[in-house]
Amino acid sequence: MKSTKLVTTAAVATLGLTLLAPSVLAAGVEEAKELNGKGTIEYVEDNGPVDPIDPEIVTPIVDPPGEKNDKAGSLRVDFISQLNFKGDGADGKAKITTNQGKYNAAEATYKKDINGVSTDVKRGNWVQVTDKRTLNDEGIAAGWTLSAKLSKQFTTGKSTLNGATIAYNNPYVSMKTATGMVESDQVKTVAGNVLKLDESKVMANAEKGKGFGTYTVEYGRPAADAENANGFTEDTKTSHKSVELTVPANTPLQAGKKYEAEITWTMAEL
Repeated sequence: MKSTKLVTTAAVATLGLTLLAPSVLAAGVEEAKELNGKGTIEYVEDNGPVDPIDPEIVTPIVDPPGEKNDKAGSLRVDFISQLNFKGDGADGKAKITTNQGKYNAAEATYKKDINGVSTDVKRGNWVQVTDKRTLNDEGIAAGWTLSAKLSKQFTTGKSTLNGATIAYNNPYVSMKTATGMVESDQVKTVAGNVLKLDESKVMANAEKGKGFGTYTVEYGRPAADAENANGFTEDTKTSHKSVELTVPANTPLQAGKKYEAEITWTMAEL
């Protein structure tokens, strides 16, 4: 009886193997029709300079109206437009006065060939920054702050505009994309900052997880032009009145000389 039971059990097991074999074979055939390949890429940080771009339409600028940064670094200030303050005198020069003086910076202007014609392109004064650092181990951007200070007071020869300040208003943040500049909430700005000598102010910041890429902070928006149909008009634009110099009353002034100051912009890690 024990032998019979053993033989019977063996016979049933053999039958089961015979019945399963076709499905196992079919699965193997199906699996053979597919094979997953692999692709890899590895990055290193790029510390090279980033060319200035138009803050409204992303176009590279051949002859930018300000200071370009050619130094190495992956967290960087790429460009700052030069501030040219204008008065109500001849050729935009300021008249000597004993009263408090308030002067707006003229629009940042550069030349561009549009339809074969050399054209003045006018923008709000702007700063361009880039964060192209590697992401951290959590796979997110580290964040940053952008600060500015009046590092050298307006001076010509031995004459200095002691107590002069610069106010920045109407900041507008744009981010560089493949299709153009787009308004961005990745970066937060502070409106109405007033820069005093050697006093640093945070002008913009990107919190942790934000701020990777190239951004412009433009102070004031320009009127629409041949390439920038943003809806602003000569009456509604703010690009000509968003950066203001204030000179205290009774400041001794020297005619026929150009006063010059330095404003230092700094990107810092969080």
